[in-house]
Amino acid sequence: MEPTRLKLDDIRIIPSDDYPLQTFLLKIGDQLTEEDFKKLKFCCAGEGGLTKNVLEKITDYMSLFTHLKERRILTKYNIAPLQAMIWHLGRKDLYKDFLEYCNSQDKTLHFFVPSEHPVNGYKHVDFHIRGADLFSSDDLESLKGAMSVLLRCPMHHIIIDGIEPTSSIHITFMIPEVCIEILLNLDDKEKKRLCLHGVDRFKVDEQLIDCKDFTENEEKPTLDKDAAVQKILQQNRDLQMDVENYQLAFEQEKQNTKEYISNMTDALLELRYAVEVCEEEKDEITRKLQNIIDEYDERCFDLNKVIENADIVTTENFCKDALIDLKDNVEKCEIERGEIICKLQNIVDESNCGETKTRISEHGCTETLLYSGGDANLRRSLSQLDKLGIEELEGKSCDIQSQIIEILQTSQACEITSDIVQSVQTERKNLEKLKENIQNLVDVDVFDKVYAAVQRLKNIEDVILVKKRHRNTSSTCSSDQEI
Repeated sequence: MEPTRLKLDDIRIIPSDDYPLQTFLLKIGDQLTEEDFKKLKFCCAGEGGLTKNVLEKITDYMSLFTHLKERRILTKYNIAPLQAMIWHLGRKDLYKDFLEYCNSQDKTLHFFVPSEHPVNGYKHVDFHIRGADLFSSDDLESLKGAMSVLLRCPMHHIIIDGIEPTSSIHITFMIPEVCIEILLNLDDKEKKRLCLHGVDRFKVDEQLIDCKDFTENEEKPTLDKDAAVQKILQQNRDLQMDVENYQLAFEQEKQNTKEYISNMTDALLELRYAVEVCEEEKDEITRKLQNIIDEYDERCFDLNKVIENADIVTTENFCKDALIDLKDNVEKCEIERGEIICKLQNIVDESNCGETKTRISEHGCTETLLYSGGDANLRRSLSQLDKLGIEELEGKSCDIQSQIIEILQTSQACEITSDIVQSVQTERKNLEKLKENIQNLVDVDVFDKVYAAVQRLKNIEDVILVKKRHRNTSSTCSSDQEI
């Protein structure tokens, strides 16, 4: 199978059918000055032309030419209005460009669908042309010239709005409404003149007017458009409009995409800048926090030193105070001991009884041992107890026994307390034995409290014993003196 060969005619070189006209208009527009552009707008104003509001919105020559094309004032088949305006501007140097463009165009007509509604002030008139194969653009211009003469209307006001194929050729003109009455009242001579240009019949609204005499057997053209061809041409026009709309939509979407990309790029740059700022702020905060931590550690170190120094000073001062108090108590105890010994010695000296002297010596030594033995707290307690009488000491002894009963909180508390008192009296010199007896009598959970109370009870009992012996000794000495 041979590969399909692409012909040159199959390749579309120009973007649109109006491309030659567009390039020609660009060439003319580039040579116009600002003053020429203002004059062109002035020439387009007026009745049947462009309104003031439209002219105010037109800011460049391309917009002006585009609007003239949309109004069908300027087409690829009719550039005479522009040529006339350029001529009146005095730009005769552009006349050569007009000639070159007109000579470059093909003389064969192109079919196109007329607009649905004529512009304001115009009316559609349909002409049926015989001999479709030989009808050219020159013939079309000749027909326009003949109509201009018959209608007493400038040629540029007769606008071609559509050329369609039916059984022959169907041409639609836009003609000023003021000329329609003249067209409807043409005489036979004027109709024959149109017939010489190929027109055998024309239609205004629904009224058909013949330009020739038709025989009985001759078929009269109805000027009804071929539905199939009309549909195809209309579809082609719709497709062209769709393509233009798609192109506009594509360009708009392209512009939107470009703006979106630009916005996203700007946003990304702003985000990067914000990240950099945050990083800098984070580093700054980290440095400040580290400085605060270092300063805190340094202050804690200094504070610990101060606390250590304060503890040392406080401990030294406390020890000094305690030592002074201890010395004072020792001195006081020594003084009291000396006084007691002196009293006992006086009693011994006054007595001539050897037995009494022996007792006094024994009791004095015992009391001396009581006051000199043990720690400073014991001596202080004994010194305080020594100031009390025997009855008061016995009352304190009873109070301590009651405390022991409350601590025990058992049904046999009284019996246990009695046994404890008996142990104190029998084992006062053997503290280890006394402690062992108490451990056997009470529970472990109350032992410490009971033993502390027993120690106080023992001290009181010792003082009571000394005082009783001292009282007995004094009584004996008095009896001996009396004897």
